[in-house]
Amino acid sequence: MDGLASNSRLRFWVAVTATTTVVILTVYLLRIRPIIRRISRRRKSDRLDGLHVISEPENAEDVTFEIVAVHGLGADSEHTWTAAAVESPDSKKKDHRRVHLLKDLLKNDFPHARISAFAHNSDWLIDAPVTTAQQIGHRLLDDLVHHRSKHRVRTAESQKHDEANR
Repeated sequence: MDGLASNSRLRFWVAVTATTTVVILTVYLLRIRPIIRRISRRRKSDRLDGLHVISEPENAEDVTFEIVAVHGLGADSEHTWTAAAVESPDSKKKDHRRVHLLKDLLKNDFPHARISAFAHNSDWLIDAPVTTAQQIGHRLLDDLVHHRSKHRVRTAESQKHDEANR
């Protein structure tokens, strides 16, 4: 009788383990796998990389300061700065426009600024880069130095220097 009881306990625990395994696999397949597939589908060629100037005054001499936006961990440079447009309460139809913080909002508020975005691979789940935050920071500085060597920013000192030489 004792062997029969232990045999039925064993069957019970095998059934519980099998059921738990099926539930976990189902949750994985239905919930987690589509997210991982979506992340891994992103094409590297479509991803921005490096420093990209978004806007600057028409006259390069009018640039008095720079704004450089850097996205966070696991984010994308384009999606970080974009959101759905706010609908007015009395609007009857849906507005599917997107507003880009740097292109649509900051540009108007800071007409004398050169606005740039720095994009880098910050994936952490799939296709994670083998770079440190320090390496990414050095790359940002290198890109800024390279860009500034071609495009000057007018500072108070450079304005005084220009006026003194006139």
